Amino acid sequence: MALEFKAGWNEREVPWNCKLQNRLTIGILIIFVLVFGVSSFLMIDYEKQLVQKQRVAIANQLGDVLSNTLSAEMMKGDEKEMWDDIEALTDKMRAASGAERIQILSREGEVLAGTDFSLESYEYSKEEDAECAACHLHGAKDFPSIVISTEGEKTVLRTITPIKKERRCNECHEDEETNFLGMISIDFDYTPIERENNEKKMRFFLLVTVIAVVMFAAIYWMLSKEVLHPIKILMEASRHLARGHYDTQLDVSGEDELSRLGETFNHVANEIKKANDVLAVESENNYQSAITDGLTGFRNKVFGHETLMELILESHKCEEPLSVLMVDLDFFKKVNDTYGHLAGDMVLRETATRIKQLLHYSDTPVRYGGEEFLIILANTDEAGLNTVGERLRAKIADSKFIIDDDGAEIEVTASLGGTVCLTNDGKSEDMIERADNALYQAKGGGRNQLVIL
Repeated sequence: MALEFKAGWNEREVPWNCKLQNRLTIGILIIFVLVFGVSSFLMIDYEKQLVQKQRVAIANQLGDVLSNTLSAEMMKGDEKEMWDDIEALTDKMRAASGAERIQILSREGEVLAGTDFSLESYEYSKEEDAECAACHLHGAKDFPSIVISTEGEKTVLRTITPIKKERRCNECHEDEETNFLGMISIDFDYTPIERENNEKKMRFFLLVTVIAVVMFAAIYWMLSKEVLHPIKILMEASRHLARGHYDTQLDVSGEDELSRLGETFNHVANEIKKANDVLAVESENNYQSAITDGLTGFRNKVFGHETLMELILESHKCEEPLSVLMVDLDFFKKVNDTYGHLAGDMVLRETATRIKQLLHYSDTPVRYGGEEFLIILANTDEAGLNTVGERLRAKIADSKFIIDDDGAEIEVTASLGGTVCLTNDGKSEDMIERADNALYQAKGGGRNQLVIL
């Protein structure tokens, strides 16, 4: 009897978010987007800072020119002419540098001169103008100071450089304990730069999106071909193996890890098949041992009852005749007591041999217990039962039985009781009980005879 595999688990569909292909693809894409996106924004910010540095460098150059010019003009002593010259110079510098506005401030934040006449004499304060707080608080330490502010729809980059106090300035400012005398504020229109940066960010975003889509498709296809497809094949083979198809094997080609895994699967499947074959043989042997009498080779009592029950049901269904015959060796206890149990065993084996010689392949001989035998005669009516019973009785009685290795012989007879299957028989015990009663009558009637009820 081969083993029957019964799976104790249910096959489950792998959720989309748990599929290896999807998880690997999404993971790689996340890493790519993070690395590429962060790198792109860092590069854009770097360009933005570079532009700021360029503007600061220009502001420093302009501031140095204005500071030197202002110092030189102050040394001349004509203050009115000096401020006229400074305003003309700032206007030229604004036009040449592309600055939005240039202002010259006192140390206290008052606008002394510049290109925007609307701010003349205006005084910046750290309370009202928060961007000026650093200059007021730290003086020249934080120069050049950079402030980005919004004026209407414009974004303004403001650079503030100091008007340094030189030695020649001490003649007029000897009482002032400071290292700078004022400030030069230069404003640049930062709106085009920000617009360009935003456009770059959008282009980078679109580029990253396109590359991500292409990479997703490429990685998904590659993983599907190189990883997921072999895994699906391995999963399907595992399902076949789990269902009891122990001859399942994979066609393995390649030298990668999945190929090695396929070879391992084949090896495991072979070992399972070998173990199952051994178990099947052992199970069949155990089953045969469990239903077979070791002395005579006949089926045992339990198997006889089960077989007879099945044949009764089949007889009712197919309306075919069925008979049973109970055989009991006369005075068998005397054989054991006189000649020993080994002699009795030889008599039982010889009786089994003579029974088998008379039976059809569809008949089932059973050692019912001790010296009793039950013979199930399939497709046999009462006439056939009588014929088989008489032939068996004569075959046992007419030939002596050898009881030892020296050839000693004894005569043995048997009493037989038989019955046929009736329409009201619902279980094996019904027929066996009638056959047993017939056997009892045969023994009571003088033994060595057949009685049919």
